[in-house]
Amino acid sequence: MPLHFSQDKHYKLKANDVRKYTLLEDVFKTIPSNIILHIDLKDKKNPQAAQELIRLIRKYNRHSTTVVGSERESEVDLLHSMDPEVPLIMPADAIFRMLAAYYLGLLPFIHIKHDVLSIPYVTRDYLFMKIREGREVSKGYLAYIAFTLFANMT
Repeated sequence: MPLHFSQDKHYKLKANDVRKYTLLEDVFKTIPSNIILHIDLKDKKNPQAAQELIRLIRKYNRHSTTVVGSERESEVDLLHSMDPEVPLIMPADAIFRMLAAYYLGLLPFIHIKHDVLSIPYVTRDYLFMKIREGREVSKGYLAYIAFTLFANMT
């Protein structure tokens, strides 16, 4: 599993490297509760993963310092239905709707239920490196590249 640090520099695990996943519970135990955590749920077809995430947030009383989200609005809605107090990250489809409403002058008239708008900061070097590595370039990936470059121009 290569880790990317900068253009053309990789770290590859060696045979004797420890290969252990960090558990979210260990993260909550280790990181002080006043530090904000940004958790993006990746297991989209597993509602038990969302339930476990909410259970751990409650167990460690992290409601005010843990923001959660996922790629799609329906997944964020599921998290919100499990615990309405957990701050929500705006998913990609909602970001595009919000930007469209902004440019059309309709933003003051729409309800925004999310608490955090989080756009990843990805450098041009990283994006071009991923393209050179042979990643399949789909329309969605090209849209992501264009949006990320636009968002990071400031």
